[in-house]
Amino acid sequence: MKKTLLLTLVSLSHFYFSQSWNTTGNSGTNPATDFVGTRDNQPLIFKINGSEKMRLSPSGRLAFYNINSQTWAYNLYIGGGNEVPSDNPTGNYANVAVGLGSMSSNTTGSSNTALGYNTMTNSTIGIGNLALGINAMQFSVDASNNVAVGLNNLSGMVSGEFNTAVGFQALRATGSTASIPLIGNTAVGKTALLRLIDGNYNTVLGQNSFIQKKVTIILL
Repeated sequence: MKKTLLLTLVSLSHFYFSQSWNTTGNSGTNPATDFVGTRDNQPLIFKINGSEKMRLSPSGRLAFYNINSQTWAYNLYIGGGNEVPSDNPTGNYANVAVGLGSMSSNTTGSSNTALGYNTMTNSTIGIGNLALGINAMQFSVDASNNVAVGLNNLSGMVSGEFNTAVGFQALRATGSTASIPLIGNTAVGKTALLRLIDGNYNTVLGQNSFIQKKVTIILL
């Protein structure tokens, strides 16, 4: 009887310790069987100081609470963004920044999507921009409703609106200034409108088209 009881206690003790997950790290794990998560159809919750800050839903969606209150945040930052509160009453909401350095200077800019290394790095108050590609809209500070798709596209534009650049270094605008905003330009193709720094409402299609510094041609 004593032997049976001892074996039972040993078995229970082994089961108990084998189920532990150490906060200082674990060894001998098997990715096929060991994991951090749930076994039912419930979200995985992450808390800080007892307050929920992030959850992974059963559908695989990441949802974040903001850093100042127990309400859903409006920004999604993965590798980018900053610690400016997302419940800022004057802005900084509905932004998506994915990539190191992306939107790292944002203060009151809203409704922007920046995907890629250093996309919209210097933007502080931009609204409604889409920047996709390394360095896209990198130096824009006050720019709104622009679309930049491609490496270095609109990277030099400091201020402007309603510009569309698609293709490698299209409308790169290196050397542009905040005092001369670029407005309503469309450049499609590799290096199209590459050096435009003073010109509005231009439409250029084709590789290496109109690389000079200033154009005011409108193609309909």
